[in-house]
Amino acid sequence: MSLLPIVKMCRHSNTLRLFTRVGKSRHSTVFRLDGLISDTKGPDAIQIAPSEYITDDAFGKYMAQSPTPTCQIIGRDVVSMCDMQPGDQLTYSCTARNDIHIKHTDKYIHAPSVGQK
Repeated sequence: MSLLPIVKMCRHSNTLRLFTRVGKSRHSTVFRLDGLISDTKGPDAIQIAPSEYITDDAFGKYMAQSPTPTCQIIGRDVVSMCDMQPGDQLTYSCTARNDIHIKHTDKYIHAPSVGQK
């Protein structure tokens, strides 16, 4: 059985959304976003920083934004914010802030130095 999430029709929104296939414990990585990093927002982009987006991701484009998200995006990792059961919807909030902002470069993800924005 695959550990990757599953795309299926959401009965509440009547659109394709992303759901867990297996249970995940709180703070565990659900999957990794593999799309391209861009500074422009597209129709299926996932916001990862104030002016950075991941585009063309096979799974990320099916994640919905929510005021009560089940996941947090840290760098490229989608991390569960609660214990999740198979079939739970994967949602995120682009307004949720990490304690430390992740700065992306084309090869590395690193945290900025103290006092640097």
